[in-house]
Amino acid sequence: MSCLLTDGRVVDCRNSIGGIKAIYFHNYKDLPTQAGWTLNAGTNLVTDVQTAAWSVYKFEIRPELCELDSTLQSSLENGTVFYEQKLTVTFHKLTALDEGVVRLLAYGRPNIFVEDNNGNVILLGARNGMHVTTGSMKSGKAFGDLSGFELEFTGKEEEAGFFLTPSVSASNAAYPFDGLTTDPTIVT
Repeated sequence: MSCLLTDGRVVDCRNSIGGIKAIYFHNYKDLPTQAGWTLNAGTNLVTDVQTAAWSVYKFEIRPELCELDSTLQSSLENGTVFYEQKLTVTFHKLTALDEGVVRLLAYGRPNIFVEDNNGNVILLGARNGMHVTTGSMKSGKAFGDLSGFELEFTGKEEEAGFFLTPSVSASNAAYPFDGLTTDPTIVT
């Protein structure tokens, strides 16, 4: 792999916003080794994930409660570079059912698709999965305090994240996986 730059970058318009719209969990697979995994010509833009039927589990979230941070980690001494992917989520309301789901998330290492407020869908933990590294079940003191779960997922990958191909039809923009060749079934 060459380390020489081939493109520059211009200052873009100020027309994007922060925040996450929804999170989709996929039971762990080393997705790039699957038969249907396709990257678009040297970019981190994915055009297909799998050829067989597959499912993702959608978790709706409240605005301004979740955060994605993919931090470049570099060691000059060892000649290594990787990204530490971190996703922090908050789920409102304590229920026995949700506690069981949180436990399963902590036991596993899911691949996570994050849909942001700009229409991007970013895949985290593509090769190694994401791990719950900390979490808490909370019920605050005051009536206005959080009653729910807070979780932090981390992963270590070669890429900051993979972007899924943008939706191909504006009429189906509500379906975030529209640009893929093989659509997953979304379970809510």
